[in-house]
Amino acid sequence: MERHFAAGEIIIRRDEIAPQLVRIRSGKVRFELPGRAWDLSDGDFFGEEGVFLKKPAPYTAAAAIETTVELLAEDEAAAYLAGNPAAALLAVQRTVARLHEPTGPLLPDNPRYLRLLGLLLPHVSEQGEPGAFSKLSVTLPDVAALLETTTESVRTLIAEAAALGDLKLDADTISARGAEHLRDRIAGVRNASYFPPGPLRRFGIGHYNLLSRIDLKQEGTTP
Repeated sequence: MERHFAAGEIIIRRDEIAPQLVRIRSGKVRFELPGRAWDLSDGDFFGEEGVFLKKPAPYTAAAAIETTVELLAEDEAAAYLAGNPAAALLAVQRTVARLHEPTGPLLPDNPRYLRLLGLLLPHVSEQGEPGAFSKLSVTLPDVAALLETTTESVRTLIAEAAALGDLKLDADTISARGAEHLRDRIAGVRNASYFPPGPLRRFGIGHYNLLSRIDLKQEGTTP
């Protein structure tokens, strides 16, 4: 079934269960969550959590411009995904990404975040003022492919990371602090993992473990 939406008209409201898969025929749809927003356009689809899992939408979706969509009932949606492996894979990736979304604030030692910083580092300028943000040429889809996840998942990760002060996202353009800053961030977290605080682990872990065998009572004395 085809349906037209005027600019600004709500297609799916947050916490509502969408009974159909929505495929965008033409136009643009704006998705909003507290603190972040993104767009989908021709050929994209959404609403799989409602039609297949009977779960409420975690976002509000509205037409950003005049938009035409195709509404697919469960059997039609299943047939569409069965005949379109790329779309089916995207639906699985979205579900997995939502399943593993953090429930608390993002921390600097988050493994996915550290991997993201490492992947972005070659694209960050070595020049410029220390601490200043600069736009990167690498795109969200490029980063998503490197992380083997969805563009939406990367967008969410960077949006949550904004509070850490390393990255920013403006109209899907990634900006980052200088290369030296990112290297210091990565090195600081790694050093903290080798040298955790506390008197019992003062010499670190892993290949530093030999030093931890020194008898602290004899430390600093001569035999």
